[in-house]
Amino acid sequence: MTKESAIGASRFQKLDAARQAHLNRARVCSALTLPFLLPPEGADENTPLPTPWQSMGARCTNNLAAKIILTLMPPNNTCFRFLMDEKVKRELEAQMGEEGFQTQVEEQLSIRETSIQVWMEKSRIRVPSYRIMRLLIVTGNALMYRHPKGSLKVYRLDQYVVRRNGAGEPVEIIAKDMIDPIDLPEHLRQGKEEKDSSGTTAEMVAAYTYCIRKGDKWHVHQEVGGKVIPNTKSKFDERSFPFRALVWSRADGENYGRGHVEEHLGDFNSLEELSKAIVETTAAGAKLVFLRNPNGIARKKDLIDAPNGGFVDGTETDVVALRVDKMQDLQVAAQEKGDLKDSLSRAFLLHSSIQRQAERVTAEEIRYMAQDIEDALGGIYSILAQEFQLPLVEWAIQQMEAQGLMEKLPKEITVSITTGIEALGRGHDLNKLNLFIQQLNALGPDVTRQYVFIAEVIKRIATALGISTTGLIKTQQQIQQETQAAQQQQQMETIANSGLAREIAKGQMQPQAVPEQ
Repeated sequence: MTKESAIGASRFQKLDAARQAHLNRARVCSALTLPFLLPPEGADENTPLPTPWQSMGARCTNNLAAKIILTLMPPNNTCFRFLMDEKVKRELEAQMGEEGFQTQVEEQLSIRETSIQVWMEKSRIRVPSYRIMRLLIVTGNALMYRHPKGSLKVYRLDQYVVRRNGAGEPVEIIAKDMIDPIDLPEHLRQGKEEKDSSGTTAEMVAAYTYCIRKGDKWHVHQEVGGKVIPNTKSKFDERSFPFRALVWSRADGENYGRGHVEEHLGDFNSLEELSKAIVETTAAGAKLVFLRNPNGIARKKDLIDAPNGGFVDGTETDVVALRVDKMQDLQVAAQEKGDLKDSLSRAFLLHSSIQRQAERVTAEEIRYMAQDIEDALGGIYSILAQEFQLPLVEWAIQQMEAQGLMEKLPKEITVSITTGIEALGRGHDLNKLNLFIQQLNALGPDVTRQYVFIAEVIKRIATALGISTTGLIKTQQQIQQETQAAQQQQQMETIANSGLAREIAKGQMQPQAVPEQ
């Protein structure tokens, strides 16, 4: 790669102009909620951050982020579901027979789902996912990088730029990292190792990861100081591309998204100003100041030196406590503040307590919470399921297959990954199955025994509950063997009870063949 191809820094500066307006609004939203999510320009870890006059913004953000993460990544249920292609399913049913085929397929896919869910939990991606969700809620934008070693890295809005096409798809992404010159290759370290008095490098160096889409491939390389880092040039298809430029909601023609906080920025600004005014007025009213009549009898020194319960010469009008007659105005301000808090609580689901305060929650509770988020946020849950949750699942599958933890599916079998509310469909399957059995029992117990294959029902119940039946459910061969053994045992007991065996042993009578009926 030639030096001319190292254009990451120049392109970053050019695309930065289109980012500034979004960046400024995002910083305002962050200052009213969680200032550390997007600090002021030029700030570092030692820079004092603005402190809001209210904590409502932080509560709203943390509550909504926690509910969305719990819905997208439930701890006790899989957040996705495999579905077999209908055409392939019909072909295999014709070859293998319809009986038991669906149960076998669903059981194997359920095992894969559980394995992937366990791997995702062990990969500790929940913490960066929670940070992504808070960035999306407050700033409306976040860049997710899926590391080949199985971890997630998160970029906030001031650390990357993106350009989208007319359809809203990213076609150019540039991520900016500040790294220590010591970590650079030898030939890129020249002129960047100036030390300060403590012996450490004085400044960090900007490293750019430049990604551009050409056709159906992403071309990626990294560069520092106008030079491309060796062995960083690579190509990816859309599915394996490690970067995902996420947005909360986006207007047509814009490269960046807008957060949920920005949609309610008026309420947050009003709440901030009212909170500040109420706190300052209350503090002024709480200050104890006495006014002394300069023409009065009581002297200031006598008042200061007098002990508690002591006596001082003077009249009642010589000294009076200063009062702030703003009680009625404070009540109006407090009422307006309460209305604003109630409005924000509804917008950020603080009043929606669907989930029980328990260690384990059911799939039905998760479904209700997902539906509540969907209704309140206008489809944002479905968007996150496709743009955030689905890439994570695909990445987990790739990692497990690469590490040999899971076998690849045969080429003859294609599956589609369904995320979102539909991923909780196994709970619906179980409810439908229970309702089906209840309706049959209402027709009489003989109907169920005559027309329903009980073994199949048991397997489907286990599949809907996500339980592996390996070693748990008896096979048809085992059931037949046990049935034959039971029949033989019953015949032996019948013969012994009839006394026929004793007569044969004594030789009193010979066994006779039983005439055929």
